[in-house]
Amino acid sequence: MESIRASPDHNAFYTLLSALCQNGNVEEAEEFMLNNKKLFPLDTDGFNIILYGWSSVIDVEHEPKRVWRDMARCCIMPNADSYKLMISCLSRARKLFDSLKLYDEMKRKGWIAGIEVYNSLICVLANENCLDQALNTLKKIKELGLRTHCGEKTVGNMIQNHVDGVSDFFRFRACGI
Repeated sequence: MESIRASPDHNAFYTLLSALCQNGNVEEAEEFMLNNKKLFPLDTDGFNIILYGWSSVIDVEHEPKRVWRDMARCCIMPNADSYKLMISCLSRARKLFDSLKLYDEMKRKGWIAGIEVYNSLICVLANENCLDQALNTLKKIKELGLRTHCGEKTVGNMIQNHVDGVSDFFRFRACGI
């Protein structure tokens, strides 16, 4: 009997990984990806799906960091989406230094930050009471002509919640928010 030759379907593979992650089975998705690396070689897209899965899980900071290290260990180069996902995870965990360090690395490697990265940076900066830097980031968004997903008023309100006193309020208003 002749064996049937079938080529691997990467789209189906990524769809399955995404479905597993969306249903909260991130560990299983990661295990499936690693167990099938001979048929579907490890790549940035697969790791990004796993990063996205872990970024959806609340209060899990160490798993995305582990996946990031696994990417490096497997010689998989992160792309702009990888950085976006990782910066988002770090900012939600209120890791200001790590978020900014990764943002700087992203810029050094020539990746262009999108609105999601800037929103994450504004969030972590505001949460850590770095209002001047948060406002400068908001100005940069305006200069680049980017639009926030949630609108400038929402981002402005997020920063304004951390404003102390009248002088900070007027400095905040001077930015046009």
